[in-house]
Amino acid sequence: MTRRGRSPVRFPEAANGEQVGGGLSPPAWLSFAIELMRLSKMLFFCEFHSPARRSILPFPVSQHHGGRKNMKKVAALVAGGLLLCGGVGVAAADSRGSRCEEFSGKLTLEQGPCDEFKAVMRKERIFEDATFLPAGTPAICFSGTIADAQLGGRQVEASSLSALTANSFCLLDPPSCALPPPAVPPFFTAATVVTVAADREEPRKDKELGQIFLRDTAVLRGDGYAVEQLIGVGGTKKFSKASVSMEIRGYETVGADVSGTICR
Repeated sequence: MTRRGRSPVRFPEAANGEQVGGGLSPPAWLSFAIELMRLSKMLFFCEFHSPARRSILPFPVSQHHGGRKNMKKVAALVAGGLLLCGGVGVAAADSRGSRCEEFSGKLTLEQGPCDEFKAVMRKERIFEDATFLPAGTPAICFSGTIADAQLGGRQVEASSLSALTANSFCLLDPPSCALPPPAVPPFFTAATVVTVAADREEPRKDKELGQIFLRDTAVLRGDGYAVEQLIGVGGTKKFSKASVSMEIRGYETVGADVSGTICR
């Protein structure tokens, strides 16, 4: 029994954290509230048992009834304020929780000029840290269409722009280091822009949902089959704060499967 005959709330747990005896672990908010109550008691105890008995409060506190009453009010205010802040923090975290959606489609690439890719780079100031092949600026570029694209089960329109970037993977296959452009080495990296727009039949004034900026790492087999991993590094509009990962598998010049997850 505790003071005033009250029994403490117990949630039986084993030493390893597992539940025992059918008991339930306390929810996080209740554990937080219990700790705050302990903190308020500690503040009260320290105030009246400190040798200096100094108070940081804007009003005097002493051991007479009025001082104890004021201190109890402060303890209650501290606990209540922290509980309120904790509750607001939890609510804010929940409201900012990511909504993840699956992205899929069929990608077909075509090698071509880098003008569009460079235009996006200049406008969005993206990929400024990248070193492109073969001489530092985008020179080996591809444009692509993503057919039957879906985002979260909804039909969308999607396209891509990409440019090869420099890496040291050719050290694993020295002859590929000497491949002249526009040849693509068997191990390659790239910078990619995927533009996603609402389906043309959807009644929206601004159909573009945004652009996703990704960095790619890929392996290209001799017969043209590629496996590519893409990680998001930025975006615009609906994807400005998105976390993105994608994978491409297949023959990209005739149609490769694209799958991934977009959380925003």
